[in-house]
Amino acid sequence: MYAPLTEEKLSREFCKAFNELTGTTLRTVDTYVSKHSHGGMSSGMICSVFWSETALPMLIKRLNEINNR
Repeated sequence: MYAPLTEEKLSREFCKAFNELTGTTLRTVDTYVSKHSHGGMSSGMICSVFWSETALPMLIKRLNEINNR
């Protein structure tokens, strides 16, 4: 049997990875990351609002669904 991943651990690891990949935190509104810029109007822009208000809560919801099986 394994210990299920908690919401807190997922959030902590997500924030750590976000910081490593973008050089900023989820508290920043938008940030430009040149290594992710490949052309286009918004190329290289990272929207922290999306990641903090949409993506992370969706991942937490899915984690809870898996943990409750």
